[in-house]
Amino acid sequence: MIMEPSTHKFAKMLPYPFRLLNLMKPGDELRNLVLESFKKNRGFKKKLIDTLLDHIHNNYEKYNEIVVNMGDYAPDGYYDKWAIYFLTKVQVPIKICGSYIEVFQSKITDLLKSLKKESSISFIFPSLDFHQISVPEKMIESYPKVNNKKRVSMVLSQGCPRRCKMCPVGVIYKRKYKYHDILQSIEKIKYYYNLGVRYISFIDDNISANLDSFIIFLRMLKKLNLKGLKFLCQEGFEVLAFLNEEFCQLIKETHWEEPRIGIENISQDFLETIGKYYTEPEIRWKVMENIEKYDIKACIFLLFAPFQSEKEIIGNIRFFSDFNVKVRVNILRNYEGTEIRRNLKTLTSIKRLKELKSMAYAASWWKQTFNVNIFRKGALKQYLKMNPHEIKITGGRMRIIGGKQDFWRNTYRWTKGLAKILEEDYGRVLITYDDENRNIRKVDIHLDGRWSHQLKITDFFEGGDKWAK
Repeated sequence: MIMEPSTHKFAKMLPYPFRLLNLMKPGDELRNLVLESFKKNRGFKKKLIDTLLDHIHNNYEKYNEIVVNMGDYAPDGYYDKWAIYFLTKVQVPIKICGSYIEVFQSKITDLLKSLKKESSISFIFPSLDFHQISVPEKMIESYPKVNNKKRVSMVLSQGCPRRCKMCPVGVIYKRKYKYHDILQSIEKIKYYYNLGVRYISFIDDNISANLDSFIIFLRMLKKLNLKGLKFLCQEGFEVLAFLNEEFCQLIKETHWEEPRIGIENISQDFLETIGKYYTEPEIRWKVMENIEKYDIKACIFLLFAPFQSEKEIIGNIRFFSDFNVKVRVNILRNYEGTEIRRNLKTLTSIKRLKELKSMAYAASWWKQTFNVNIFRKGALKQYLKMNPHEIKITGGRMRIIGGKQDFWRNTYRWTKGLAKILEEDYGRVLITYDDENRNIRKVDIHLDGRWSHQLKITDFFEGGDKWAK
C-alpha cells in the first residue's frame, strides 16, 4: 500500500500524488486521503484515518510494504496535523517519503523517538523527476473539477537556480535545476486536452527562472490555441519575469488564472537579509505598472518575518492596498539546512504576524470587492456611499445592521477592514460579535475618545439621514 494521509490542500490545486505515482508498481494499492476527505469536516477526516488504521492493523499480512507520503506542506507549518496523527497511531512498520523530507526528517525522527517507534519507521527518497509521469485517465475522472472542468497537474521544470537563504527548495533538490523538453510538455498538454482536461496546474518550484525557455513555451501554447484551456502556476512567477512585456502579454493571451508574483516584501533590507536575487525598489514599481498595463488579475506573494517591525509590515500592506491585486501572505520559518540567520532580533511576535497577515487579506479583499482602500482617510464615507446599510446611533454607540445577510459579512475580512477604516478616521475601535461562533449578524463599533453620539450621520456619508432610523 502507498498512501497520502495529509488532508489539507488548496481546492484549486489539489495536486496529484506524483511521488507515490513515481513509486507505484503493478498491483500496488493507492490510498489518497487528500482526495477522499476533500471538503469534509474535521470529524470525518479523523474517522477516515482511524478506519484506515484499523484496516491496516487487521490486515497487515496483506501488505508487505506501506509507503506514506507526508504531503506537500512543510511539517513545521500549519497543515501537517493529520499526517502526524497517522504516525502517532500506526502500529506497523512503514516507509516515509515527502516533498520536504530533507528539511523535516529530524523533526519526524524526534517524534518517533518520543513515541518509541523509531525502529519501525524508515525514510525513502524517491526521484523528484515527475515530468515523465502521465496522470491516469481514471484518476483525472475521480478528482473534483474546477468550474465543472476536468483538472490535472504537471511540471515543466525541476528545482530552482536561485539561492534565497530562507527557501528549502535548494536543500531538497541539492541546488540542481532542470528545464524539461518543451515539445514533450506541449504534447502532454495536447494529450490531456483530448481527454477533456480544461484546467492545468503547474506545480513547479520556479517555472519562470529560465525565462527565455518559458517564453518559447508560452509562444507554443498561444499557437496551439486550445479553446477553453486555462492554467495555474501554483508557486507563482519570478518578479523579474514581469519586467518582460512579451511575457506579460503572453500570460494574458494564454489564459493563466490569477498569475502569482513573488514580490515578497518592499523592504530592501528585508530582501537583502533573505538573500533575494533582486532588491532594487524600482523593480516592484515597474512590475505593478506592467500588471496594470496588461490588465493582469495578479496575486502577490508576501513574506513577513519576526525580524521586521510592525511598521515595516504595515508599510507593505499599505503599498499593495493601492493596487487592485490579491495577496497571499506567508510567515518566514527557519527550515533545516537553509542559510537564514537564526540570531536575528525578534521585533514582531508570531501572534502579531498572524494578525497582520489577516489585515493584509482584509485590505486586499476590500480593495477588490468595494474598491475601497482601508488605509485612506474618508474610506468609511466612500464605502457607505456604495454600500448603504441601516445605521443607528444610540447611547454612544454606532450600530451597522445589514438588511440582508450577505455571505461576506460573516467573515473576518469584512470586520477587520471595517475596523481599520474606523481606526484611520477616528482612532482605536473595538468590534464585538453577536455570538461565540463569530457569526456576524450585526457589528457594534465603540469609538475610543470620541464617542459616536458626538458625530452626525452626515459625517459619514452624504445623504446619510435617509438611512438613519
